[in-house]
Amino acid sequence: MPFDMNMMGFAGFAALSGLFGILVGMWSKIKSFAYQIKSRVIRKVEIVTNGQNTALISYLIKNYKKSSNYDKVYGAAREDIRSLGRQNLVAYELFGSRTTIFWNGWLPFVYSDSLEAAKEGKGKDDGYYEDDGTKTKDGKRVVFASISYIRGTLDIDKLLLAATEAYNKTLNDTLSIQEVAAKDATKRFKVINVPDVDNGANPKSRNSYGDDDPLEEGLGWYMMDKYRILTHDKTDIGPKMLGNGKKAMDMLFFPNHVMELVEEVKHWHGSKDWYDSKGITWKRGWLLYGPPGSGKSAIVRAFAEDLNMPIYVYNLADMGNNQLIKEWKNMQANTPCIALIEDIDGVFHGRENVAAKAMSGIGMFGGLGAMRRKKDDDDDDDDDAKGEKKGMGIGYGGVTFDCLLNVIDGVARVGGVFTIITTNDVHKVDPALGGPNVGQDMGEGYVSNRPGRVDKVIELTYMTADDKKKMAAHILGEYRDEYDALCAAVDAHDVKQTPAQFQELCAQIALKRFWSEKKK
Repeated sequence: MPFDMNMMGFAGFAALSGLFGILVGMWSKIKSFAYQIKSRVIRKVEIVTNGQNTALISYLIKNYKKSSNYDKVYGAAREDIRSLGRQNLVAYELFGSRTTIFWNGWLPFVYSDSLEAAKEGKGKDDGYYEDDGTKTKDGKRVVFASISYIRGTLDIDKLLLAATEAYNKTLNDTLSIQEVAAKDATKRFKVINVPDVDNGANPKSRNSYGDDDPLEEGLGWYMMDKYRILTHDKTDIGPKMLGNGKKAMDMLFFPNHVMELVEEVKHWHGSKDWYDSKGITWKRGWLLYGPPGSGKSAIVRAFAEDLNMPIYVYNLADMGNNQLIKEWKNMQANTPCIALIEDIDGVFHGRENVAAKAMSGIGMFGGLGAMRRKKDDDDDDDDDAKGEKKGMGIGYGGVTFDCLLNVIDGVARVGGVFTIITTNDVHKVDPALGGPNVGQDMGEGYVSNRPGRVDKVIELTYMTADDKKKMAAHILGEYRDEYDALCAAVDAHDVKQTPAQFQELCAQIALKRFWSEKKK
């Protein structure tokens, strides 16, 4: 019988088709078998909280060798430069936003970040947080990162414990008064606006899900190990120091009794152990009042700079209840610090949030107020996913007075916060927050009628003649004729002037002389 090549080809095709059909039918079992083999050799650990992810990548970058073959990510952000006294663009490389191979000795392990999952549509800026810090989206936990390694080659518990301890050490590494000068390179002082007004221009405190990292916010993103700064010395990044090598308080001129009160802040700053031993919460609160320009904000910045503490400036008019609670909690990760609420009489008259009421009135006509308040509420913690109404206030939202009282001195008392509230009109401050004790000699202690929230009520008013002469000597010291003439005028005329007004007068006189000499 002759050999039929066509029959042979058909038989081969039929055999291959049959084999392909068998493979298709058994594909799920083959995948399951391959997965079991892989899972016995390769172990994958998922990181489901942002805090652990931040601690992990910072620790890996600092303590483990990484492969040079990874997709690099670069960026630049605007930041203040101390030596220049202005902002520059700070270029950086961001680690941990792409899959990276690290080496534990000669054995590799792989770190993968959520950004790559986000590119595939797996990670989006929605969902809400559970009480344990994990984030839930569509009923599933959001994975921020993962570590994959050959079983037996990496002690993952030891690694995560070390990373967490390093993160906590950075949080807890507060400086005593004596250490501030010696460790100037680790300046904690900075002004942090709450809510953030940076509008995303900087990478600080935001990850791929838009979540806050309080350590990055308080310490400065540029101090985190996951950023490699390319253009500047990281110790030179930050606000310019008013003192220029001297104490900032030496640049201010207040009566002796006010300067003595500043010493109290220094004692408080270094007395945490004493407070703990007495069972007293390590916190203080002041209410500063006086006419505009009397130095309320200046004195706060000065002693914050001298004591190396960050200042959180709360703009209550732009916040709702949930956002205030969230931001106050984040602030507590960076203690000791100052919580500054300026011009509270511009927000609350008594217990009424007049700022929210005014914003509500604008919003009724479709103005920016409604849009802005709606955005703030949308940006708040996702409590509405749990059935809680957000931004409960007046009109389109706003901080309620009871919420403000609770964050300052509620059940959850956390130490390390020095709260300072300023006002131009002390009579508009509700007594429940704190106010002068009626009939008390304000020169003897300044104790308020509501210690715990506001412990002391301090009036900053017009300058004395002696303080005017001290300020004049500081600004006009090199121009003796002008200095003598101004001092004579101070003695001859008792004019009420705030520090801001008298400083401007001295500056105008000094500049006039300076410019005249420069023309010669």
